Amino acid sequence: MDEGAFPVNRIKDQYKVSVRIPPDSEKSNLIRIEGDPQGVQQAKRELLELASRMARAPRLLAALENGMLVMRHAF
Repeated sequence: MDEGAFPVNRIKDQYKVSVRIPPDSEKSNLIRIEGDPQGVQQAKRELLELASRMARAPRLLAALENGMLVMRHAF
């Protein structure tokens, strides 16, 4: 299991969002969060906090901080 999978799965369940973080093999920094607007914002905030605490998550943190994030709101 991926080192960050458990916290991401908890965030997905808690905020009722879909989160796609591409595998290293894709060489992409695009992170996709989809769901209702409030859930997406809460998930983004928590993912940023998680990434800042994880010493081994520089790619996730860089992607989130550099706007390489797609947020799709369900209506």
